[in-house]
Amino acid sequence: MKPRLSAEALWDFAVKVLAARAYSTGELRRKLIQKAERAADVDEAISRLRDYGYLNDRRFAESYAGFRLENQGLGKSRVLRDLRQRNVGGDALLHQLGAPRSGWLATRITSHSLMASRSDAPSTRQPSTVAHTPHTAES
Repeated sequence: MKPRLSAEALWDFAVKVLAARAYSTGELRRKLIQKAERAADVDEAISRLRDYGYLNDRRFAESYAGFRLENQGLGKSRVLRDLRQRNVGGDALLHQLGAPRSGWLATRITSHSLMASRSDAPSTRQPSTVAHTPHTAES
């Protein structure tokens, strides 16, 4: 069994993990619990990461959802389900699900939805008909 990390070593580990990629608070908490000597150290590290601005579920949700919508072409429902699976909860998820449609992510979701609905919808444009008049040879 690997030795557990002290509070300061846990902090260093958390910063290194976040430098590699973004994590939601829930994901990082799970990872830190596996490494920590004491559960209180995990809460302390999470709080400190939030204070420094290194850990922010709302920012994570916006970044993650924006990437999944734009680059992977996934729909809003799938992205929100994936965020829940990544343990994004509370205010960050409610913000994404909320009625007010403002902000960067709401714009991305709306534009993605509009593009998808336009490409799926049958064309309403009628084919142009050019009157065909036979050419007659005049003598």
